[in-house]
Amino acid sequence: MPEEFNLARTKKGLQVQSELASPRELRRDVPNGIIVTVLASTALYLPVIPSWDTAIVSVAFHSLLAFLAIMAAAWTVSETTGRLPVYEMGIFSILVSRAIIHLGASFEFAFAPETSFLDDAILNVSLDLFESALLGLVLLLAAVAYRRNPNAKVPWFMALILIILELSLDGVVVNLLMPMLDEAVVLQLGLLFFLIAIFTLPLASYLRSRGPFITNDRQTSLLLISFCIFAAATIPLVFSLLSPSSLWAYGMVLQSFGFLAITIAIAAPMQLKWGMSRRTAFAIPVFLSMLTFIPFMISIIATSWAPDFYAIELGAYFITHFGAAILSGIMGFLAYSYHKHKPEWVHYPLILLFFCWTYIELHIVLFADVSLLMIWGESVVPYIVGSIASVVCLVRGIIWTRKSPKGDMANSEFWIASRVGIIIIMLFGGQLIEERILAGTPGLSGSPLGRVILLSVNFVAVFAFTYLAYLQAEKRKRWSSIEGFSVGILAIWIIPNFLKGNFDDWVLGWWAAEVFLLIGLLLGPALIGVLYLQEMFRSDEARRRATLYSDILAHDISNLHQAMTVALGLMDMDGLPQDMQDMALQDARGCLRRADQLVRNVRGLGMTDLDGPPPLEPIDLVSSIDHAIEQVLMELPDQTVEILVNRDTSECFVTANGLLSDLFYNLFRNAIAYSRDHRRIVVEIEPTETGGNSFWATRVIDFGKGIEPEKKATLFQRFMEGAEGTGLGLSMVYALTETYSGTITVDDRVEGDYTKGTVFTVTIPAIIE
Repeated sequence: MPEEFNLARTKKGLQVQSELASPRELRRDVPNGIIVTVLASTALYLPVIPSWDTAIVSVAFHSLLAFLAIMAAAWTVSETTGRLPVYEMGIFSILVSRAIIHLGASFEFAFAPETSFLDDAILNVSLDLFESALLGLVLLLAAVAYRRNPNAKVPWFMALILIILELSLDGVVVNLLMPMLDEAVVLQLGLLFFLIAIFTLPLASYLRSRGPFITNDRQTSLLLISFCIFAAATIPLVFSLLSPSSLWAYGMVLQSFGFLAITIAIAAPMQLKWGMSRRTAFAIPVFLSMLTFIPFMISIIATSWAPDFYAIELGAYFITHFGAAILSGIMGFLAYSYHKHKPEWVHYPLILLFFCWTYIELHIVLFADVSLLMIWGESVVPYIVGSIASVVCLVRGIIWTRKSPKGDMANSEFWIASRVGIIIIMLFGGQLIEERILAGTPGLSGSPLGRVILLSVNFVAVFAFTYLAYLQAEKRKRWSSIEGFSVGILAIWIIPNFLKGNFDDWVLGWWAAEVFLLIGLLLGPALIGVLYLQEMFRSDEARRRATLYSDILAHDISNLHQAMTVALGLMDMDGLPQDMQDMALQDARGCLRRADQLVRNVRGLGMTDLDGPPPLEPIDLVSSIDHAIEQVLMELPDQTVEILVNRDTSECFVTANGLLSDLFYNLFRNAIAYSRDHRRIVVEIEPTETGGNSFWATRVIDFGKGIEPEKKATLFQRFMEGAEGTGLGLSMVYALTETYSGTITVDDRVEGDYTKGTVFTVTIPAIIE
């Protein structure tokens, strides 16, 4: 039976989980996740088999893993502003070091394009197994450190030291130890690394599934899946070690899914805490990772099936870049127009980037040397300059998102134009330096050095891009904003730059970068235009409502002030009977209460009408109800009001904000207004599930005169005809419930007889304590 409470005041500490899962669900999630990963990896592995041992495929695979790892690292520290929790430090350090290691491996294969993977297959696979063993050791040590002291936090420089140590160890093994040994010893070390990895990764997974870690949430299952995927990836690698084969590529595909699982495990819980739906919270990190994953895999597969494809199509090349210049300029203009309408400091670097890439694309069309383009391919200098500008602007965007300067920028047009001028100078200067170097050292023509620099700069850009995308979404608690979408559009240049850094000019993988750029830019202006119009309509509607609310306050507060003045004037009259003085005092108090309620309702409605939902956080449902009850009872000291709260559990945390108590305050006042002499309200709180998601359902039951059926259809409309008071209370309740992604319904307490009382049921997404 539910336990009955009256004004309960117990509060407990909250530890937010990504999503509650029973032990049975967790046991089911891990094998299901591994099975899905194996099937998806197999589907992507089969088309790669024809050219798995070529240097270009090795470059592409290592670059892909580097990008996915650094993206996961950015998510890992996105919420951390001070000291790092010890477990997150371990994950962050190994992700960064793995990203750098894979980037270095891609450089090594890029500088030896004629080299086949089979030339040093045993050495290459042994090094891959060593990196898996290093991953398992670091994750295991991080889990052990957390179990020893769950509250331990370390400064950032400790994470940097750990990264340096991991990279140093890898450098010693890769560059000093392994090359000195004969093949038999290298094979034995590879087997040893396999045993270390296959032992440490499952053990790290086991420790992560035990206390003091939170273990009954989906983040745990996703992390366990990622650890198991990395362990599974060593199996095809060890087979390839014993007998070099295309199974090496299968192991690399599995590792890419391992990094993807880590990204989802880290990113999804953050967004669930913002009040986003489960589908959105899981889809966004997948989508951002797929921006990197899909173009790379398409390029690798295309290269495998058409290795001899080589097409110099200057017409298509110039049309693509001229179109990219026009579309980028349109997006810059739209972003600038939006900034004039709603200025924010973070807009400046984003607008600057659009106009920078507009000029860079035009520069490629206007100043390209056709003869050199056909012989040596295109220059990477414009892409390097644009990528450097991207990194600088992204970092500036991160700084200004975290802490915007006060006021608006003076001469913003000059700031943007002058920075574009700097980019133009850098572009011409870079090409002049390139010409001088090639004139003095003709042997560098066709060297992968420029592609290596391009990969390195965009490697940093991916981290900054992911971090800024998180900050924009976290600030607005949604992804569908012009700022967030503008940041996402930057991937249209980052990903093609990565592809151009991996593939030679005019081959199929290189053309994939051109196609990706054009398709992305074709979609960009349309989507930004739609978002811009939505923002304009939302802003106009907000201004209209602000005017409406001010009129309400001016009119009703004036009336209440006049009534209060009359009541206080009566009290000042000499010889007024005591009973009339008491009545006048009660009238004055009633006017104050109504004024307070009016201001409270207008404030609540104004908060729900802000640009985007107000910040949501874990809120104790019971405490909010208690606070609302206290407020109601304090305002009605001379009336008998009985409010009982029934609940099965003390763990009643929901995704809401400080206005939750106002929601229930208005429901209680409405119940009292419709009650007879004996004002009795029962509040029932119980868990419920809808569509696989957990909610807390709160039923507010009164025993009053009820609400006529014909009024229920318009009950939550503002200024409802026949409403008692201002008519804003229930409309605010409805607006707040929608803000919390919840629902509210109204029913008769006795089915078929509305005169016996009313039941309001408020359902809000639950957060498990």
